[in-house]
Amino acid sequence: MLDSLDPTGLIDAIRASFKSVFSEFNSSSEAHYQALKVRTVNAERYASYLATRVGTYSLFGTGRNVPVGRSYVRLTLSSGAERLVYRSSSEIEHDIGRQRGGTGREGVDPWTAIERTVRGFALQGGAGSGKTTALRHLAVTAAAGRPARGRRRVPILLSVRDYAGTEGEVWGAAAGFLGDVGIEPAEAVLQALAVSGALMLLVDGLDETDGQHQARIVRELERIVSRYPHSLICLSARPLSLDVALPGFDKWETLPLALPERIDFIRKWFSLVDEGKGERLIERIDGEPAMLDLGGTPLLLSIVCALYENDLDVPSEPDELYVRCVEGLLGGWDAFRNIARESPLAALSVRKRHIIASWLAAELFEAGRVAFDVRDVDGLGVLSRVAEFLGCSGWEAGDVLASLFGHFGLLVERSPAKYSFVHLSLHEFLVAQYVVGNRRERELVWQHFREERWSDVIVLVARLLPNADDFLVEIEGAARSHHVADVELVLRVVDARPASSLPVRRRLGRHFALCLAGAFKSLPGHRLHLEGTDLIVTSATGWGGLAARAKKVHLAQRAGDGAGELAHVERSSVDRAKSKGRRPKSVLEHNASTALYCTVPILKMLDLCQLGEESIPSAPLFQLLSGGRRVERVFFRESALGPEEVNEGSRQVTGGRRNSRGRKPRHRPRRGDRPPME
Repeated sequence: MLDSLDPTGLIDAIRASFKSVFSEFNSSSEAHYQALKVRTVNAERYASYLATRVGTYSLFGTGRNVPVGRSYVRLTLSSGAERLVYRSSSEIEHDIGRQRGGTGREGVDPWTAIERTVRGFALQGGAGSGKTTALRHLAVTAAAGRPARGRRRVPILLSVRDYAGTEGEVWGAAAGFLGDVGIEPAEAVLQALAVSGALMLLVDGLDETDGQHQARIVRELERIVSRYPHSLICLSARPLSLDVALPGFDKWETLPLALPERIDFIRKWFSLVDEGKGERLIERIDGEPAMLDLGGTPLLLSIVCALYENDLDVPSEPDELYVRCVEGLLGGWDAFRNIARESPLAALSVRKRHIIASWLAAELFEAGRVAFDVRDVDGLGVLSRVAEFLGCSGWEAGDVLASLFGHFGLLVERSPAKYSFVHLSLHEFLVAQYVVGNRRERELVWQHFREERWSDVIVLVARLLPNADDFLVEIEGAARSHHVADVELVLRVVDARPASSLPVRRRLGRHFALCLAGAFKSLPGHRLHLEGTDLIVTSATGWGGLAARAKKVHLAQRAGDGAGELAHVERSSVDRAKSKGRRPKSVLEHNASTALYCTVPILKMLDLCQLGEESIPSAPLFQLLSGGRRVERVFFRESALGPEEVNEGSRQVTGGRRNSRGRKPRHRPRRGDRPPME
C-alpha cells in the first residue's frame, strides 16, 4: 500500500483517514465540537507530520532520508515470549542451509499479529531487529486508512528515549504530541479518541531507559489498556525488558530474517542508492553462505550494505562489523573517498576520534543517559579528561556533539539539541571498547553484572578481550547459579566464544554443573526420565505446590524486586531448620526454580565449555543424559506411582535420598518438632 504512494498521495490518504475517524464520533457528545475543529483546521498538519517525520527515516550509513514504505521489509513474528535459542556451530550451519533453501521459521507479519491479538500488542526483539521501523510502518499504514481490528484509527507514535527522565509519562507525552501538531485542547481530544476506540498508541523502545522508568511506563500502559479496552496500544522493547508479567498485553517476538527477506532488504536498500552494487552483493552472498548468518537482523544487514556501498570489505563477525562501522563513520569512509570535513575533530586521527567516542559513550552509559544534551556532557566532565589523556586542547561539548552528528553521523539528533548514538548497539560496543582499552573488566563484573542493561556490554567485552581467562573467573564468582538471568548471561558469554584457555572454560562449566546437581539432589523423593527432549521430574509423594512456588521465585527474579533472593531469609532460621532435619522452605523453592528454569541453559553451557566426561559430576541427571541425549524443556509432574515403580519405554533414574531398600526413609520427629517441610 505505502510503496505505491508518492509523498503527496500519502499526505492526502492520511488526511482523508484522519477526517473519517473524527466523523465517526457520536454527534451528541462533547467530542463532536472538537472533531469539527480538528477536521477543518488541523488535519493537514497532522498528515504532514506523519508522512514526513514518522514516514521517513535516515537510511543507515548514507545520511539519506527515505520513505518507510519503500524500504520496509516485512518482519516475521512468533506468538509468546520465546526464550533466546543458543546454537552450536552445527546448528548454525543447519539453519544456514535451510535459509539457503528459502525456508525459515514459521510466523506471521505484524498486521496479522495485531488482528490475532485481543489485548495490547507487545513487540519484543533483540538489538537491531527492526522493531522501530516496524512500528513506524504500522503507524503510517494505519494513518493512511488501513483498518486495525475492524476500524480506522488515529496513530500516535512515541519514543521512550525522547522523554526519558522527564516528569511527563505516556499519556502526557501523547497529549503533548497532539498539542505540537496544533490539535487543541489536546487532553480532551486524546480522551475522546481513547474512549471511542479510535486511538492507536505506539510506544517504542521501552528498554532504552532505566529500570524504574520502565516500571512506571508499564504500569501506566496497563492502566490505559484496562481503562480504554477498545483502543489499540502497542509497545516495543528488547526481550528482557518485557520478560515480566504484562496482563494487558499479548507478546510477539521478532524472528531472524529468512533468505527471501534478506535478499528483499538488500534490493530495497540499494534501490535507493545503487542497484548495480546491490545485485553484486547478492551474488557474493550466494557464493559465501557464511555471510548469511550476519544478516539475521536489519541492523547487521544495514551495516553490511553500508560497508559494501562504500567499497569496503565485509567481515565475518558481528563485533568486526561494529568496528568497521564505527571507524567508517568517524572518517574511514571519508579518507577512502578523499573527502575532507571542516570539523573541530578534523585534526585528530580516526583512532583518537574513536577514543573520544568510546570515552563519551562509557561515561554517558554509566550515568544512564541514552539520550543526552550539552549539559549532560558538561556535567560529566568527560571531554576535559579525554583531552588531557590525549594531550590535546579542550573542546566545547556543543561543538563535539554537533560534529559527531553533522559531520560523522555517529550521533543522531532526536529533538532539538538532544542527541543519542545512531543505534544502541553501537553505543554498547563503544562502551565495551572503553572497558577493554582501560582494563576495567573486573569493575564491570562486580558493579554491573546483575544489571540487565549491561548484559550486552559484558558479552561484547568477552569477545573483545585478547585473553578472557581472568574475566571468566570473575564472572564465575559473580554469577548466581540459582538465578536464571545470571545463568543465561553466562551462557551468552560462553557462546560468544571468547579467547580463553580450555581449563578455565571447564572450571566454569563444572562450577555450574555441581550447582545444578546439588539443586536436583535437594528435591524431595523425585525421579527423572526423558520423553523425547523433555525432562520430566516426577514425585511420587506430590510436590505440594512446589512447582507453583518455584515459578513465583522465577518471576520475582525476573522482575528484579528482590523477592527471589535468599537475602530475605535470616541465616539463623536456615541453620535452625537444617539442624532439625528440615529443608528451609525458601532454599527448597530456589532449588526447584533452578531445576525448572536453569537446567537447559546450564546443559548448553556445558557443551560449549567442552566439559569432558571425567569432569561431569556423578549425579542422576548427568547419568540420564549420558550418550549425548539432549534436553530442551523441563517439567514437574506429580504421579500416583510408588517410589519403586518404573515407567516402561523410557530411561529413568531415581534421585533424592533413599535407603538400602530404595524407599525414602521416614522422618521420626522428636517431641515438639514439626513435620518436614517438603
